[in-house]
Amino acid sequence: MKEEQFLALAQLIRLRQGKSREAARLALVDGMSHKDVVKKTGMTYQGVGSVVRRCNNALGLAKLAVDS
Repeated sequence: MKEEQFLALAQLIRLRQGKSREAARLALVDGMSHKDVVKKTGMTYQGVGSVVRRCNNALGLAKLAVDS
């Protein structure tokens, strides 16, 4: 995912500035593994998985809406 796409997604799902947003960006834009994101952000593995899953769910819904 490109940075511009991530910023639009973050705005769409109201992902506020902070560790969660940075974790999602590192995973989705930079392609960093969840394990490495945990090390870099200090978040739990569960927290990283949760925010990335939230973003992926929103992307899936957006694609569904566009394809309909």
